[in-house]
Amino acid sequence: MVKKALKAFVACGLLGGMGLSNPANAEEIYSSDVVGVITISVMADEPQLVSVPLMPQGVTDSYFTVSEVMGTNSIPDGTEVKLYDSAARDYVIESFSGGAWSPDTNHIVNGQGFWLTSPSNHDFICVGLAPNDSRSSSLTVQLVEGLQIVGYPYPVETSTETNSFAGAVEGDMIIQVDGDGALTNQNDAASWYGSGTGWQPVKTNRIYGAYWYRSYSNREWVVSKPYTYP
Repeated sequence: MVKKALKAFVACGLLGGMGLSNPANAEEIYSSDVVGVITISVMADEPQLVSVPLMPQGVTDSYFTVSEVMGTNSIPDGTEVKLYDSAARDYVIESFSGGAWSPDTNHIVNGQGFWLTSPSNHDFICVGLAPNDSRSSSLTVQLVEGLQIVGYPYPVETSTETNSFAGAVEGDMIIQVDGDGALTNQNDAASWYGSGTGWQPVKTNRIYGAYWYRSYSNREWVVSKPYTYP
């Protein structure tokens, strides 16, 4: 396996999951897997739907704590992560204060999105491993009946229209939320339609984009890996 290195030049923020203490300097990170960097820019007091399609280094579980995903360096006190619990139909909240997340017991899985709110304008810089290296050609995201927040599980910019959502059934719904409000598309006979004709609109997600998905049943969303490793 080829060893790759990524040199990340970061002006401010955090290097989530890697434990690097001086993000103002150039850091050289070595890994036998491919390392990625994602910058999530958040405006003060404006909740944003995001996901982090990277695997924290050194974590072998398939689910991660918020501190493993977001890190703890240079995060503003008062930052909140809100995770939607589909079973309870309610949110669980992780709050950052005094250098730590609390309670830091709620888990995030790859393909799951969440609300991120900062008390000030901030760039969150997350570092992790690109998922699924050479071991598998796809990732599986578990969809449950009802509402959930999902994100594309690979660190590649894509559009919700081309994500395919294999197995989508009539009545499934995608709700994209941005600064202009909510944009809804519903599945009808294996095709997606908005409030007009066809997809409304063709919306490109940022790498860390996330959106609501309403599923009419419990099932798996199998996502093919969009790149060749290494």
